[in-house]
Amino acid sequence: MISVSVIMAVYNGEDYLATAIESILNQSFRDFEFIIANDGSSDNSLNILEHYAKIDNRIVVINNKLNIGLPASLNHLITIAKGMLIARMDHDDIAKNNRLAREVEEFESDPLVDFVFSGTTLIDHNSETICESWRPPLKKVLDYLPYCNFIPHPTVMIKKELFIKNGFYRTDIYPKDDMELWNRFKKTGAKFSYIRQSLLYYRINPKSSQQIGDGYANEIYYLYIAQVALGNNAGIKILKKYLVKLDYKNSLMLILKNLVPFSLFTRYYLYKLKKNLKDL
Repeated sequence: MISVSVIMAVYNGEDYLATAIESILNQSFRDFEFIIANDGSSDNSLNILEHYAKIDNRIVVINNKLNIGLPASLNHLITIAKGMLIARMDHDDIAKNNRLAREVEEFESDPLVDFVFSGTTLIDHNSETICESWRPPLKKVLDYLPYCNFIPHPTVMIKKELFIKNGFYRTDIYPKDDMELWNRFKKTGAKFSYIRQSLLYYRINPKSSQQIGDGYANEIYYLYIAQVALGNNAGIKILKKYLVKLDYKNSLMLILKNLVPFSLFTRYYLYKLKKNLKDL
């Protein structure tokens, strides 16, 4: 049987950490180790990790006394992982209970596959569903990869040998480290597989500096969620839930955006990305 190492780095993730851990421990696929790095957290994250390590021996806790950052933490976890396959997880997301089984199945059905990722269901800070995520077919995902990363990091499962042959996450370009690595894998001929089915609840977290920045007001958070819902073709019915939390100006802006055909919106977005990269 194929063995799996699930890796996760935590920095001040106490709010959702227990739920994330339990979603991995409750997987239908059982043959895995769960290696978790506490990356210098100042909250209760380490105590939560140590609690779960005592009740499930599949968990291995690595404690970084100083914060070294996500890429460096992941590189260390990959290095010590024993599994043939490396599965990523984030401390604020929730894996559906068939996630590992379905991804392992993809490798078993095609031994040439090197890299698997899946669809996601977007959730808010209260774990309420926003919408299913949207992304183009696999060929377009790979074509757009130099400009735009449609691959949700916490869904990926990758052969460990791919890291050994092609290198690890760069620590000097965070948060674009994953996008750069996927491009490197692509250039060396790695075979990607995309499971369109949602295998993970991906949280739009108000504390994530990558998503909206620290210290933003509630309205900015709901505006961001509404924009994410729009970008994933959620439609006005789902948008309405978040529009009522916004002021008139922001609500009107999103309604007008929703009147633009989704394909045109996506094409314009990709055009702007390409143009911005050329201007660098």
